Amino acid sequence: RWMEVVVPVALLGLPCTAVPAGFGSNGLPMGLQLFGPIGADAALLRLAQGWHEVTNWPNTRPPTSMA
Repeated sequence: RWMEVVVPVALLGLPCTAVPAGFGSNGLPMGLQLFGPIGADAALLRLAQGWHEVTNWPNTRPPTSMA
């Protein structure tokens, strides 16, 4: 079902990035797709960087039951 969102964004040529968004109830990683208007590439990358800083994702590990 994730393709329902990805394809229209790609066909419109909108800038898009994906960031990690945590773990689902099954312990598997989830992602968040961010997209913006044409020409907003730099702003989108700043948003993604801010997301990483606020969520501390680089230091996040999966639940020990999954490791």
